[in-house]
Amino acid sequence: MSPVPIYREGENFFVPVFQVTLDGTKLKSGILRDVLSVTYKDSVADTGANAAGGGDALDSFEMTINNWDAEARRFKYEPHSSSEYKEIFDPGRELTLSMGYFNNSRLMLRGQITSLEPNFTSGPATLSVRGLNVLHKFRKRQHTWAWPETKKDSEIAVELGQQRETADRPGLGMTVEINERARNSEPSEFVFMNNQYDIAFLLERARRRGYALHLNKRPSGEEYLYFGPSDEIRRVTYELEWGRSLVSFRPTLTTANQVETVTVRGWDRANETIIEGTARIPDDCQLNNDQTAVARAVQGREEVVTNQPVRNADEAKKLATNILCNFRRDVIRGSGATVGLPDLRAGNRVVIKGLGARFNGSYFVTSSTHTIDSNGYRTTFESRREGPAQGGA
Repeated sequence: MSPVPIYREGENFFVPVFQVTLDGTKLKSGILRDVLSVTYKDSVADTGANAAGGGDALDSFEMTINNWDAEARRFKYEPHSSSEYKEIFDPGRELTLSMGYFNNSRLMLRGQITSLEPNFTSGPATLSVRGLNVLHKFRKRQHTWAWPETKKDSEIAVELGQQRETADRPGLGMTVEINERARNSEPSEFVFMNNQYDIAFLLERARRRGYALHLNKRPSGEEYLYFGPSDEIRRVTYELEWGRSLVSFRPTLTTANQVETVTVRGWDRANETIIEGTARIPDDCQLNNDQTAVARAVQGREEVVTNQPVRNADEAKKLATNILCNFRRDVIRGSGATVGLPDLRAGNRVVIKGLGARFNGSYFVTSSTHTIDSNGYRTTFESRREGPAQGGA
């Protein structure tokens, strides 16, 4: 996908707007005037060398609201008050949030209010309303699982939907609809699920493809999941340049977690022999291969993995390659800030320019935070470099 500058013909960044509905009804103007800030966050569960496992890819929202009625001299959103808004933000209510600019906003989240946090200080009393993607109700049990054969993500989605969740096997036990045209263009990969909630894992796989994962309902009332491209999320690779469209960017290069080879070892009980597979850079993983200084720094360093189940040498080699590439993705990470871009989401890519040859390149966005408040609309993001940009950005 060709990178595009953020200031394209016909696109403007004036008049930031947000829209909120509760149980399908738009917030009244009186409530909107009380909203001090709106924040949306998303992420892709981290699988890099620094990942602790069990990452949660569910997106979230937070609204900070003025909670003081100056005329009545009482708390405006107190559950037991006589205010017409007293129960408006009760936990459990479903919410949709859109953010963007006048005549150009995007649906960010369909969620559910999960917590309220009043703030009583010497200043104005406020109320923080927080919630998660409505998919959070499917978080029941974390699993570790490997697919021994290469699979397409859409195939995994259907398989998880067909399976019932058990203590030792992931599953959702509900229909998952996919886009067949998109499935045919997906690559087959060796996929490993590392101590994750089943729904969070599936949402992570969706974001890696630039897909959406929606909970929908049929006219009969039956709920089902849709896994595939969405008209509501625009997949775009932004070109951001420091000093122009990139307000700030802080990259970090580290060799502390880098290795030259990864070896996965297991045991074949039937034949009483060792199962082994080894992956090396650059032969088996070419991510960030332009960082020659890093490659020299880790020469001879090896990682041996013995706690992952494998059934044959081919499976061990695939797992070793996957682990090695996860290490290589951690060579350079960066955090940045730019003007509010509702399409800059976790799972998309950005091309960073203006930082010099070492840090210029194509970055995968691992998380994004979108905030609209009295200062306007801004987007901050975390990312990892996965190689130089085409054309030498």
